[in-house]
Amino acid sequence: MTKPQWADQPFALIETPGLKGDLSNKTIQVATEMALAHNSFFRGLNSIYLQAPFIQLPKDILDFLVYCQCWFEMVSHHHDKEEELFFPAIAAYSGEKEIMDGNIEGHKAFHEGLSKLGTYAHTTKVENYDGMELRKLVDGFAAPFEQHMRDEIESLLTLEKFGGDKLLKAFKTFENAIVDTADKYRQFPYVMGSRDNTFENGMHTWPPVPFFVPYIVHYYFEKRHSGAWRFGPSTSFGIPRKLAFLPDPME
Repeated sequence: MTKPQWADQPFALIETPGLKGDLSNKTIQVATEMALAHNSFFRGLNSIYLQAPFIQLPKDILDFLVYCQCWFEMVSHHHDKEEELFFPAIAAYSGEKEIMDGNIEGHKAFHEGLSKLGTYAHTTKVENYDGMELRKLVDGFAAPFEQHMRDEIESLLTLEKFGGDKLLKAFKTFENAIVDTADKYRQFPYVMGSRDNTFENGMHTWPPVPFFVPYIVHYYFEKRHSGAWRFGPSTSFGIPRKLAFLPDPME
């Protein structure tokens, strides 16, 4: 029997750095949490890419476009806060003004294509939806998007020389700002449903929130756009599930 496709392809997930003898635990923590965040983007994008051609009914199309909107908004919000808070903080404490310019250029490399996807998701009418057209939009920015997601993890590891404690402090400020300014009815459910608690043998707890948060998201925040979360790769509790609109593989 052919193994069903899931949201770990076609855009491959990032392995976390693991323990490295020459790096502090704090630097590893930051790089690991960033890799897990990026993997949540990949799972969402994979879910969109794989299911897009098979969404046909008007109600399903409408909900799917909302899911695409939420993915776009989450990624954009993340990158905006990086450039507004995280990267400038690193430049300040390192004393190297241009140290994160490579990451900013990485954002620019896929910004136009990402924006086209966002525009499509926000403006397309149900009767004009074309799953293959949506896939083409993803193909238009996927390569530089993938490259940046991977490069950024490596760039964070190189910051060890400036102090892992400073990096972690800057990261937590950035992370808290994302949570504080996120749309809790759109971005919270997206995040909770795009993680995988079994990833790397279940060794990670991400995002680092109190145990009751997934319950609040599931029973309260998800309700406003309840139809959209059908397209996510996991439940609100991080349990991977079959992609709802992907046909079963031939046996």
